[in-house]
Amino acid sequence: MKLKLNDLLRFSQEQINNAKISLNITHGKGGQRYFEMWKSDERVPAEKDVWYAYPSHYGRSRCFYEGETCVGFIQMDRNNEWLLVAVGKVVSVPTSGPCKYEPIHEYDAFLGRVIVRLSKGNTMGRFVFHLSRFLDECEVIRVCEKAYEEDAAFSLDSISLGYADLKATIDGYKNPSLRKILENIKGIYCLTDTKTGKLYIGSATGDSKGIAQRWGNYSVTLSGGNKELCNLLQEKGEEYIKSNFKFTVIEYFGMRFDDEKILQREAYWKQVFDTIRHGYNDN
Repeated sequence: MKLKLNDLLRFSQEQINNAKISLNITHGKGGQRYFEMWKSDERVPAEKDVWYAYPSHYGRSRCFYEGETCVGFIQMDRNNEWLLVAVGKVVSVPTSGPCKYEPIHEYDAFLGRVIVRLSKGNTMGRFVFHLSRFLDECEVIRVCEKAYEEDAAFSLDSISLGYADLKATIDGYKNPSLRKILENIKGIYCLTDTKTGKLYIGSATGDSKGIAQRWGNYSVTLSGGNKELCNLLQEKGEEYIKSNFKFTVIEYFGMRFDDEKILQREAYWKQVFDTIRHGYNDN
């Protein structure tokens, strides 16, 4: 169930080949930590000046070339935890100082919100590498509901929303990073009727918009087209589902995960919770 960085970025192989990762810790040896600099900048993440993610040189070695993509991180308080602060294209490389760059705004919703676990290892002080070197090792461990705050992070293992929060998230009124996450994971989910304790187990497969697409259907129809939930909606009305249903991710996978295996896991969870006899599943 580990979610890797490229499950969110969804870079093609060509993009990976043309990308670097920068792992930034302090401004010079013994200098100010970039994490503190980033937090003290009161602008929204997409507008923060993250020049330190785009160094032109390390000693005499060139870090970037024009046209390359930079995926930039800053080290957090724990050595192996890194916060994503930059995804941009290098425009030009000066003889010293930071490169000129253009942010890739497609990834703005991830900036300051996605936290990965990664061991930099003994790399002789270097901090810019080919993305392919670390891409498979970057495990997404937390996502912040808004720009990083010490008390505002949630775990991917605890995504659970009432109907109102689900609707607002899917419609883009809150939690933009969570919606982006849901668009980039497939998996098994559970609908809980908190009034009766009855459950419905479902799955999101395919290669479109992941769980977000499936839950988006519930946010509009309330039933998702499921027979037993349609019957409940007809019997109890819309307000019953809006007031009493909770939407929870049970298992999540990257968008490249085998759909057939997801369907097997869905069948497993239906059996575990016996939701055909005692829940809202009809098959």
